[in-house]
Amino acid sequence: MKKVLLLLWQLPQSIIGFICVAFWCIVTSEYYYVTLNGTAIFLFDKFPSWIWGISFGTIAGVEKVKYTSSGIKTNIVSWETVTNIMGHELGYATQSKILGPVYLIAILLQHVTIWIPYEKRFMEAWANKIGIKVTCGYNGKAFKIVN
Repeated sequence: MKKVLLLLWQLPQSIIGFICVAFWCIVTSEYYYVTLNGTAIFLFDKFPSWIWGISFGTIAGVEKVKYTSSGIKTNIVSWETVTNIMGHELGYATQSKILGPVYLIAILLQHVTIWIPYEKRFMEAWANKIGIKVTCGYNGKAFKIVN
């Protein structure tokens, strides 16, 4: 019952997340996903250069991550950068659980306040803070990669 209520609480953003990720799964030739704290994070080989990641409900997408037999290699900067981005997107997923339908309004308001530096916007700073707590202690081996 709790999962059904959470699904309904996050339904608008989960639908948007599903559509975005489904589109990128079709467009991208290669993708993988990890599941962490109930959020499916898709790791895309190709993503628009102006987007580092997206997160809507229990679905997130992160750009330019390639999987090799020795683990995850990235062409962003480093594994630490990828972990930070994933943590940030997980922070958004947690915000979605807390705010429910208000989440989309909060995100929209944040993105129209272009005069405030990106990293100082409330939702961004909050997502980073939550993400650090969620990903603390994880490394490349902690994530279950699914092809």
